[in-house]
Amino acid sequence: MQSQCLIARAPRVLLIEDNPPLRRALDEALAVYGFDVVSVATVDAALATLRSSEIDVVVTDLGVPGDGATLLDEEIPVIVLTAEETPRRDDVLSRGALEALTKPVSGSELCRIITGSLEQKSGKHRNVTTGEHTGRED
Repeated sequence: MQSQCLIARAPRVLLIEDNPPLRRALDEALAVYGFDVVSVATVDAALATLRSSEIDVVVTDLGVPGDGATLLDEEIPVIVLTAEETPRRDDVLSRGALEALTKPVSGSELCRIITGSLEQKSGKHRNVTTGEHTGRED
């Protein structure tokens, strides 16, 4: 009798960043932490990817062509990256962004926030900012 081995797929992150060197650096950093990363440079490309691929979380630069905030209208967790503190930061948080981070952002910080968002999505409630469990599970 053969035993079956089920391998869970790596969480898939859609990264939207229009600066090629930064996109490569973030892509590589997230891959090191075990994420399957799909990288694009525009909101149009991101929307096409969301329609054709299974994505678990979106990480987007706010200033990408097409406006990264547009992705907040999708039914998926979104983490926003900004070049500087702006009034739009508060706007995207009030519209449902999980976090709005000012660049540069470390791979470990981004990993912690993505992991927290995935735990919340799966019913394991954790404060995304602090990483602490809230004591609730669905």
